[in-house]
Amino acid sequence: NMQKWEYLWRYFYEADSKNVNTSWKGKEYKGYQQCDQALNDIGELGWELVGITSSFKETGSWMQVQMLFKRPKG
Repeated sequence: NMQKWEYLWRYFYEADSKNVNTSWKGKEYKGYQQCDQALNDIGELGWELVGITSSFKETGSWMQVQMLFKRPKG
């Protein structure tokens, strides 16, 4: 049998040297420590980070970090 995967797309917004925010399963995470916890919460469910990219707001004042996770399906 061929391995099947499921994917999760998550983004972290208003990311700069002092701040970052995200949400996961209806909970808001604000600040670096809470966002670390969000990543740990995602990892606890078997998700592995496999891709990351970022894009800047038009003003360049902050960026949005986009993360792609995968885990075996089934």
